[in-house]
Amino acid sequence: MDNWQWRTPPVFFGWGCTHSELLSFLSFRGKRWAVCMGSHFLQREWSHWQEVAHDYGLEVEAFVVRGGEPTVPQVDELTMRVKAYQPDGIVGIGGGTVLDTAKAVAAMVVHPGSVGDYLEEVGTKKLFSQPLPWVGVPTTAGTGSESTKNSVIIVPEKRVKRSLRHDMLWSQGVFLDPALTLSQPWEVTVNAGLDAFTHLLEAAVSKKFHPFALALADRFLGDIIEGLSCLKEHPEDREAREKLLVASNAGGMALANGGLGSVHGFAATLGGMTDIPHGRVCGIILDHVVEVNRRYTERYEMLALVKHHGGSEGFVHFLSQWKKMLGVDTDFRRWNLALDPVEIVRLSTSSSMKANPADVPASDWIAMWKNLL
Repeated sequence: MDNWQWRTPPVFFGWGCTHSELLSFLSFRGKRWAVCMGSHFLQREWSHWQEVAHDYGLEVEAFVVRGGEPTVPQVDELTMRVKAYQPDGIVGIGGGTVLDTAKAVAAMVVHPGSVGDYLEEVGTKKLFSQPLPWVGVPTTAGTGSESTKNSVIIVPEKRVKRSLRHDMLWSQGVFLDPALTLSQPWEVTVNAGLDAFTHLLEAAVSKKFHPFALALADRFLGDIIEGLSCLKEHPEDREAREKLLVASNAGGMALANGGLGSVHGFAATLGGMTDIPHGRVCGIILDHVVEVNRRYTERYEMLALVKHHGGSEGFVHFLSQWKKMLGVDTDFRRWNLALDPVEIVRLSTSSSMKANPADVPASDWIAMWKNLL
């Protein structure tokens, strides 16, 4: 076995922990905090949360992150506003877009230039100064961004998504409050859950094989299956919300240490070309990618879930049926995408592709995309 390490931020879990443990945690690490959030938290929670924060002696200011995945111009604009506020640290309360934005802003307030200058395969600069402390509070159960060291950002002029990645980008703490996920609609819940499922699966079989990533996948893949199945009919089920949120965080830990694969490699490409939600892209291509990969690797056979379904062939069939039950598309035809399969494969060069468990000929990927478009 190759040498390895396992790094994660400290994690706190509990119903309502964002009104107690989180504020206590912040009060010992600074007084003035910029709070990045989505419009949902602003409308439903911010007024009361701000009052409680003041009781802890904190100065907090809201910085709203627009919907859709973060782009270079959006991160640059928010960085300027946060820098003017001069906070001691940053709190990200929201879905993956908010968390990735908060993380990137924490770095960019102490670095010159645009965030695009520091993105993998796009910029030429490296982070050199310690970012502001930042804390992650997810309100969706999907990206696991609160427990990773990279921020994924769209570069509009190049139509690609690339990562700002550095060991200095780990958060100071993660707070998992299932109460914040209760109001998420089904479409958000299922897309996020599919993303988390893919994180666990891909990290477990990645070329950067990590024994803890495999262990997390074996433990939590079933929870995502059960949780989504339950929430489809009972959206306020507290136990199912708990399962998904913890599993999502486990997925973030797994991908941060074990890498990903071709599902996310292709999803990064489509993220720069279309406005289809990231988790939905992952869900659509998941079983198709596993079907291609399994021709060239036996890594999937390590997983307890795959063994339960009689091997990788049975696992692909299960994924197809599970997606159907969840109402997930089998292809992209309803979007009428005018995309070239050859171009998709050519542009899919992100770090995720390098960790794919098998070396698959480009012709196989092109054939897959011809069937999906």
